[in-house]
Amino acid sequence: MSQCETIIQIDQSEGAALDWLVAKVEQVQVFVSTSASGMKTCWRHEKPKQQYSPSSRWRECGPLLDKYDVTFARCGKLIQAFCPTDAEENQVSALGPDRRTASCRAIAKSVFGSVGVIPFVLTNDNTEGARSPVEAN
Repeated sequence: MSQCETIIQIDQSEGAALDWLVAKVEQVQVFVSTSASGMKTCWRHEKPKQQYSPSSRWRECGPLLDKYDVTFARCGKLIQAFCPTDAEENQVSALGPDRRTASCRAIAKSVFGSVGVIPFVLTNDNTEGARSPVEAN
């Protein structure tokens, strides 16, 4: 891990940080931009005008549900997603306010475990920079 990276709990991840983790799992090259208001967004490296946001867009999240065999259960007001980790029928689960967030967390946990490494620019306390030089993959 470099000084430009930080460790986060995947169960707490959301938004661009969660999108970054899924991009790493999927080997999608992305870069991060920060708007004037401080909102962070992942963009596809090969298509710089195409946002990458499986945690909020069904177009990107939907195919992942089949690919990773994600299943769901309701847990009170939250959604619990289950994702297999290997051929021995082990699985991880993650909670989220909706199916996209829960499934992205479960997919990331199936590869990285309970913690992930993200660029520091994606932490909530960092508001600098228009485009991060840090890219996934």
